[in-house]
Amino acid sequence: MNASASDDLAAMARSLRRGRIWLAASLAGLAAAAAMATTGAPTPGRLVVLAGSFAAGLHGLWLGLRVAFDAPIFARWARDAAAGTLDLAAFDAEMIRRRLMPAAKAGRSLAARIAGATGLRRRQAVMLAVQAALLALAGAMRILHA
Repeated sequence: MNASASDDLAAMARSLRRGRIWLAASLAGLAAAAAMATTGAPTPGRLVVLAGSFAAGLHGLWLGLRVAFDAPIFARWARDAAAGTLDLAAFDAEMIRRRLMPAAKAGRSLAARIAGATGLRRRQAVMLAVQAALLALAGAMRILHA
């Protein structure tokens, strides 16, 4: 494995670790949606918006947990790649044995794995943005109907 692969994997690990901030934000958004739904007299429309925010928050939470799961894996791969001991086949076999990965995903290239992790982070960001936008809309609805 070359130094470039090790650098790419280390950069991906750092990016995934930053996803913890978005995970915390999703949790805070879930708490805010629950609080907004249970205070005052929410209108049916506002409850629908809050339900959408809650659903986006739950999806963002799931994605955040997956990102948090991947971060140490990419960090380990970066260390192994730098040492010349990266064995993705053994990793894939263990993930399949533990039923954490379908067999069809075994044997993917590093580029495909990095692209997958990047897509996961992107989806996490989109869910957080949707959650925040719906929370803001619910807040505006409360102000307008107060």
